Amino acid sequence: MATTNRVLALDIGATGIKLTEFEFDAANRITLAQFATDGYGEELDESNRSLLIQQTLNRLLGEQPFTARRALVSISGQFALTRFVKLPPVSGQETRVKQIVEFEARQNVPFPIEEVVWDYQLIANPEAEELEVMFVVIKNEIVDEITAAIQAVGLNPILVDVASCASYNAARANGIGVDECTMVLDIGGRSTNLMFVDRNQFFTRTIPIAGISITQQIAKELGVTMAEAEEIKLRHGFVGLGGAYEDPASEVAAAVSKIIRGVMTRLHGEINRSITLYRSHQKGERPHRLYLAGGSSVLNYADNFFAEKMGIEVEYFNPFKVIRVSSELDLEQLEEKAHNFSQLIGLALRYRGACPVEVNLLPERLKRQIALNQKKPYLIGAACCLVLLLAFSLVANLQKVQIYEPKLAQLQGQRSELEHKQREITDVERQISQVRTKYDSLRQLLQRREQWVGVANAVEQQVPELLWIVEFRPIWEQPPDQGMDPGRPGRAPMAPGMPGRMTMPREHDLDYHDLGYYDETMPTEVETEEPGPQGRIVGLVIRGSSLVSADLNREDSRPGREIDLPGIDLPIPQTLPESPPAAAATGGGQGPEQVFLARLQQSPWFVAEETGFEDYQVSDQVLNLRRFTIRAMLETPLDLEY
Repeated sequence: MATTNRVLALDIGATGIKLTEFEFDAANRITLAQFATDGYGEELDESNRSLLIQQTLNRLLGEQPFTARRALVSISGQFALTRFVKLPPVSGQETRVKQIVEFEARQNVPFPIEEVVWDYQLIANPEAEELEVMFVVIKNEIVDEITAAIQAVGLNPILVDVASCASYNAARANGIGVDECTMVLDIGGRSTNLMFVDRNQFFTRTIPIAGISITQQIAKELGVTMAEAEEIKLRHGFVGLGGAYEDPASEVAAAVSKIIRGVMTRLHGEINRSITLYRSHQKGERPHRLYLAGGSSVLNYADNFFAEKMGIEVEYFNPFKVIRVSSELDLEQLEEKAHNFSQLIGLALRYRGACPVEVNLLPERLKRQIALNQKKPYLIGAACCLVLLLAFSLVANLQKVQIYEPKLAQLQGQRSELEHKQREITDVERQISQVRTKYDSLRQLLQRREQWVGVANAVEQQVPELLWIVEFRPIWEQPPDQGMDPGRPGRAPMAPGMPGRMTMPREHDLDYHDLGYYDETMPTEVETEEPGPQGRIVGLVIRGSSLVSADLNREDSRPGREIDLPGIDLPIPQTLPESPPAAAATGGGQGPEQVFLARLQQSPWFVAEETGFEDYQVSDQVLNLRRFTIRAMLETPLDLEY
């Protein structure tokens, strides 16, 4: 099968390592593909644990063509601490159960909880009123050293289990303890795991009596070294039957058998105490059958010894009933070591699917790494999808480029033509703007010239009958350093050289000018002067004459009196100046000049408060003849720039 369907199972014991490789077919059936076992060669302790495990694994991986790299690990019960506690029923509250178990772990573990890796398993017992929980604890440094040594040889640990739990899963898979209470006694090198398999109920205890105890006792009683004692045990060792049985002919064998029987008797005593503990605290039944497993259980007559001592049926545990064995393996060699494979097969069952007991003591750093590795296919798939998407986008864009490049070239040509036309339009617009600027300047100039014509027209429209204007001239605004009229701030008096008033002839010197009749060849006082320099016109000086009808020549209308003109709606807030004595002697009147003044004051062109008579005379010879000068200030000054 492919390497991806294979997995390694490692049993890290106190005296050696057992390594197997399992493969899984499409139906998820388990097949043992490779196996190898080897001892450390020296006693394992904290100082050399990681190094010995690494060296032993390198030797095992070199003996057989193992191809898998994912590893399931089982650790000897000697390294772990297992406790069973009873809790009040807490149904449906897994978080609460975990909190209680953690509290119990803190109470029972002789180390700070931060310095250990721990996990728990709920034990189902329908007859128990309390909730039974098993928790397993192992020190961080032990797990870290073991997993680091495994990683150092190129393997990736994905599960760390305890030997007793792995053996229990294998026993349950092989039908042990389904109908009755059964014990599984796994006698290892430095410790013995005793398990009670009673339907769904599970109890285990680690006993510190195992193969090393026999070797130590032989070395002590025979006075030999540990290596020599181990050699004697393997060559002559068996469990003495005692009683009426005859001793062997070899004195060494007889002595060794008695030593082994003594150690086994001590082990039997621990088993009896464990049964008592199980029945009293766990409310379990008395065991009806015992299965032997482990490397030290193969001593001759070990099964007979326990059958005789306990009075129950004893047989060896065969865990291979639930798996297949590859035809390429040496079956004879496998049979010699088959009693050591219960933990390994339990690990394979964990990999295949759910098991009754599932604890995992894998360090957090490896759990995070495994979680990341599990996400890697999805991340790689997402990256591939992204690359494909980018590739499709690139291809689509290239196709678009091939389609749109000719159109782009065409549009760029059109753009060039339009840009040229745009430049031409911009030049024309600039010329138009220049012409418009000149036009606006000329229009404003013409408008300012038209203002003077508008003022003249406005004055002409206000002229009543029997009144004529003989002089019409502007008042220019002068700079502050020139002479100013103190009565009119900012307004200059009439320009010098221009007549300020018109005087009438006295006595009998009245001519046709007085009556408005004159010869075109005769000179007139209405003179046209050349325009002065550029400046601002702030007002007008209007000189003229008027005739008053006979009915207005009354005594109450003499000079110096307020004038009330008939037919004028608005009052004229103007007191006529006193006429000269000569005019007053002859009598006077009022007439069109007052109407003319009132109209100018009401016109929007002039300031009413600053518009009035500057001079006013009544003729001494012709009583109905008036001569006047009106100073009218403009509401808006006129700017002349010509």
